[in-house]
Amino acid sequence: MYSPFYLYFILRSDSKFSQSKSIIAIEEILSKFPEIELKESLIYQNSKGFPWINITLLNVQPSGNWHFDNTIQYANCLSITALKHVATGTESFESKLHKYEELLKNIARALEWELINEDDEL
Repeated sequence: MYSPFYLYFILRSDSKFSQSKSIIAIEEILSKFPEIELKESLIYQNSKGFPWINITLLNVQPSGNWHFDNTIQYANCLSITALKHVATGTESFESKLHKYEELLKNIARALEWELINEDDEL
């Protein structure tokens, strides 16, 4: 999905969303990344000093359907939205993208899931 304002990524075990992890296990992993912090149940956002990012834990059905429910016990997908906008005179878009990708690759490795840039997957 293309947007002039946001980047969209997902982290998943595989294309069929066949493997889930407990919310407790995922939150334990995510708590190790200083770039993000838990804002509310199942939703992480950037910490101060890191570009704007939103990460939502979801339980996606094999069909690809999902709904947000903050009472889920297991998740098989992290839906990620990141801001493209670069303020004048600050970092470049490329450096911002690099920060996002490095964080998300590290989270993917920790979860043993794959990172998908939704602009690349059709």
